[in-house]
Order: sequence, then C-alpha cells, then structure tokens
Amino acid sequence: MNEQDATKTFKVVIVLLALALFASLAVLSYLLYQNYAYRMVLKGTAEDDGRLKAMWSFRKGSRKLWHFDPTNHETRFSGSMDGPFEIWFLECPSNMPAAWTFAERTIWEEHNNMMRYMYQHPQRFTNDTVTITNAVPSVIPSSKR
Repeated sequence: MNEQDATKTFKVVIVLLALALFASLAVLSYLLYQNYAYRMVLKGTAEDDGRLKAMWSFRKGSRKLWHFDPTNHETRFSGSMDGPFEIWFLECPSNMPAAWTFAERTIWEEHNNMMRYMYQHPQRFTNDTVTITNAVPSVIPSSKR
C-alpha cells in the first residue's frame, strides 16, 4: 500500500467516524427530547394527583402536610406543626427508580401547596363548588355546570 492509498483510506475512515458521531448526536438529541416530554407529562399528571388528594383530604377535615425524604422508611408523624398543619413523613422505599421518586415528590409538593391554598381560601372549596384542578384557583359554581 502506497502513501496515497493510505491517505485516501485515512480520509474515508475520518468521514465515516464523523458521520457516526453526528448520527449518535442526533439519536442522543432525540432521546433527550423524549425524556423531557415524558417528564413533563409525568409532572402534569402528578400535579393533578396531588391536587385531588389534597381536595379529598381537605374535605375530610385532614390538615396534614407530607414531607418526602428518600431516606425515610416508614410513614410517621414528625411531631411538629406548620401553623394548623401536622407534618408527616412519607414512607419512601430506597429501591424505587428515579421516575417514581420524581412523581412522588411532585405529587406531595403539589398536595402541600394545594392544602395551604385551600386553608387560606376555604370559601372556594365548600361542598357546593367544583374545582378545576388544572387551573387553581378557578372554581365553577355547581349552578353553572
């Protein structure tokens, strides 16, 4: 093999490696976008779940805020209060995947935010109103349904 053939082979290898690099970057970009999209859908669903749990708890008269700590292995009362709310620790199994942890954290953060909001505005959350969970503090009176 002469020097000219070696240079040509070298150039072909460089071009193929560059194409492989660009293809892998394109696949990586696509997968990162898919991960972002799944995370946003999961976040929205978890927020809705947290609001609904808060509304059910509020209507039952419960005044609990939940603290999510992945190192905690049992559900228990913390012994402390935050204004009118009891602070409780959630059971968090340490072997759960990151998506589960993200969803649980989002659910309980939104639950706590909604509980505080409902405590500040109880007139908006009486039994004769329907709350739109995606647009808090929107309330539709039952006579307008």
